[in-house]
Amino acid sequence: MSRPITVVDLFCGAGGLGAGLRAAGLETTHAVDSLPAAVRTHGMNFAKPASLQSLGWDAELPPADVIVGGPLCQGFSSAGQQRLEDSRNSLVAVFAHLVARHRPGAFVFENVEGFLTGDDGRGLPPCPTVDQALCGLPAAERRPSSKSLRSDHSFRAPRNADLARYRALAPGQTMKDLPEDLWHPTFRRRAFRRVMDGTPSERRGGAPAGLRRLRGDQPSKAITSGAATEFVHPVEPRLLTLRECARLQTFPDSFRFAGTQAERALLIGNAVPPLLGEVLGRHLKQALRGSSASKMKASPGLKSFVATTGTAMGPALRRSTAAVEAHYLATQQPQLPLLA
Repeated sequence: MSRPITVVDLFCGAGGLGAGLRAAGLETTHAVDSLPAAVRTHGMNFAKPASLQSLGWDAELPPADVIVGGPLCQGFSSAGQQRLEDSRNSLVAVFAHLVARHRPGAFVFENVEGFLTGDDGRGLPPCPTVDQALCGLPAAERRPSSKSLRSDHSFRAPRNADLARYRALAPGQTMKDLPEDLWHPTFRRRAFRRVMDGTPSERRGGAPAGLRRLRGDQPSKAITSGAATEFVHPVEPRLLTLRECARLQTFPDSFRFAGTQAERALLIGNAVPPLLGEVLGRHLKQALRGSSASKMKASPGLKSFVATTGTAMGPALRRSTAAVEAHYLATQQPQLPLLA
């Protein structure tokens, strides 16, 4: 029997990607995150807990077949002059540097915000609806108890104004569909904000969604760290529980989360869905088991690049796509395998 494919997981968070890779048969030998709640969560769900560490350019990583990670796009260093134009002042640059220095057999880079430009899902396989994803969960508890705290399946009974909003929202509707007397004050301020730089209001986009009641017969909207305070249950007059958010992110009910309510919501919202991680893991196994050093040398370069499943690209994504294709697909210089 061949040895398992080993993985180093940088910026591991709750471990959604790691859980998916584990389900595909890969072994995470080293995981790192700078958030204590993430490290505690990882230790509750994996035999080998993550390390609490802030990664820098000089980080030493153990040998592994694959390096994975989803770095945040923000400055990482508190030392020096903190020049925003300095390319080193980015966790993305740190990740790229560590991959280039350690040269694994493959790497997976995950960062979705602002990358997909269209909401057209044509050509994608069907995915479960909200009702299907939440099926089988017991009734949520109306107030936290020791049992519900372990399961993350409780909610606080809404007060009068919130209860009126939840009851008034039809499936698929958002705050802007409600009568103005039911708008939350913060939503009202955001909806009627004025721009001091003279930008025409028609070019500013619509009002923010605020609350949103999910449709049970459709796939969920993307789960973010704010989902547990913004997404209303498709049938009941209440917000989603953290366990329901985790279900929509494809976490198994046995997966536990550490930290405060806000920290757990952040970990769930920032996680790579484990089922997506499992698909990536199967692809990694196929790619690495089916390749050899001689094959890699004979046919180097970028094998494919799919920037978006949407039908349209914004100017920034169009420029980035053209740059990648011009550099990699045209020259086909020897590069690390890129899975996209």
